[in-house]
Amino acid sequence: MNPLSTPHDAHAPPLRRWPQTGYPAMLTATAAWHVLVLGAWLLAPRAWPWWLAAIFANHAVFTVAGLLPRTSLLGPNWTRLPAGGRNADAIALTIDDGPDPVVTPQVLDLLDALGVRATFFCIGEKARRCPELAREIVARGHALKNHSQVHVHTFSVTFPGALRREIDAAQRTLEELSGERPMFFRAPACATSSSNPCCASSICGSPHGRGAATTRASAIRRSSREGCLTVSRHATFCCCTTATPR
Repeated sequence: MNPLSTPHDAHAPPLRRWPQTGYPAMLTATAAWHVLVLGAWLLAPRAWPWWLAAIFANHAVFTVAGLLPRTSLLGPNWTRLPAGGRNADAIALTIDDGPDPVVTPQVLDLLDALGVRATFFCIGEKARRCPELAREIVARGHALKNHSQVHVHTFSVTFPGALRREIDAAQRTLEELSGERPMFFRAPACATSSSNPCCASSICGSPHGRGAATTRASAIRRSSREGCLTVSRHATFCCCTTATPR
């Protein structure tokens, strides 16, 4: 069994990994803003350009907040590894959008050569096309997690029911291929998922259970500065010396 993943017991009640804090204040304020603008439009319909501009401005602020990797405006945000001896000198290395039949084997060989373990956030359909790679990721000691079933770029504006179906489909696919249930989800196209109740209802686990792979910071090139968070299209480095989730 992969020590970096958690087996799923169909008979055990799922425990929430992420705290349920309700809707974030910014989302509530956005809903209130829309109601206020609608009321203003009913009272002064001739000023509709101003009301429309107010809606666009609100959406622009919301979009920018969703693209900021360290913000907590849209809900709790994990920017540091949890405190603990294992994480004292560790980083979390995550790789998105696979498995790829050309790139993934090379990445796996490189990680083996460095003695590094990583977390692969995989797309369900790609894993279905390359089932041997999905199994190889787990067999080599890495963690396999959920990056949606088809990776649609309109994920952030998808209706709740479709969101749940998309995440659940990837859960079923990845669990079927690897034998282990993914305990983390990363939304496609830089969307924020930490405060989305549809995401939380599909990805459940113990608050302190095993999930994301960590490795010693010394195993990564020194260009990765300790204490920083750098996000790229295909990998996320969360480098920290004092692991304090925010």
